[in-house]
Amino acid sequence: MPSSRGYTLPEILITMALIALLTAIGLPFFKQTLERQRLENKMHLLSSQFAGARLAAITQQTPVSVCPSRGDNKCRQDSNWSNGWITYRDSSRKPQPISSKAILYQEQITNNGSLSIISTSGRPRVRFLPDGRNAGSNISIRFCNNDRLFGLIVINNLGRIRSQRILNTQTCSTDQKIKNRLTIPKTSQKETPFQ
Repeated sequence: MPSSRGYTLPEILITMALIALLTAIGLPFFKQTLERQRLENKMHLLSSQFAGARLAAITQQTPVSVCPSRGDNKCRQDSNWSNGWITYRDSSRKPQPISSKAILYQEQITNNGSLSIISTSGRPRVRFLPDGRNAGSNISIRFCNNDRLFGLIVINNLGRIRSQRILNTQTCSTDQKIKNRLTIPKTSQKETPFQ
């Protein structure tokens, strides 16, 4: 009669210990990967929204603005984009949408407090003209995670939208320091398809 042999208790315990060890080692890296993916998603979402607003301004031949929002169909008056944004037709140059019909798109972000999206001081919104240009000066929007600079979206006067991922661990700080960092070679740049 053939003997049937199962797993012994020490073999099972060693296997479980190895699984627990590999999980303990891999879990923090998995969490960092998920956080990085979440931030890249937010950068792509806002960059695409700017490209869509520029395209809407050109195709509809009317100015279109994108502004930070708290999710209440109104623009914030500061430069904090961390809770979401609104895209709206802005033919009257108002700091708010004149009606709910003027709103083309609204994005609300669930934020756990570690993400901050801040635009250049004094630039609470981006306004695209019917020829696709950005009305106003260049604007940089910083994406920060736990006060570490993750990436930038830069819109120049011609309306060109550029996203830039910062690969080193710099702190989020003032606009002047950010301007100096735009030439750092340790970056990964992605440009939106609407140029």
